Amino acid sequence: MNTKHTPGPWKFAHGQNDLLTAPDGDDVAAVDVWFSHRSKAEQAANAALIRKAPELLAALRWALDNMGDDLDPDHQEAKQHATNLVNSL
Repeated sequence: MNTKHTPGPWKFAHGQNDLLTAPDGDDVAAVDVWFSHRSKAEQAANAALIRKAPELLAALRWALDNMGDDLDPDHQEAKQHATNLVNSL
């Protein structure tokens, strides 16, 4: 599976613009999760989820690669849903 996004791990650099940065220090995206009516805890959780996106995708790809095909129908449906999601990226 090809990766079209900037490889992680990403980090947040807080400043006037909240920037996601790549391991090489280049900017990935500017994300303003802190300017919101949401609670600080929810804003921090949203930022953490965005920051972990590359690692979550890698874990899902690993699970799909290591999951067998001899699955019950519910698990087969979940595997297909996950595969479709990854392929849409």
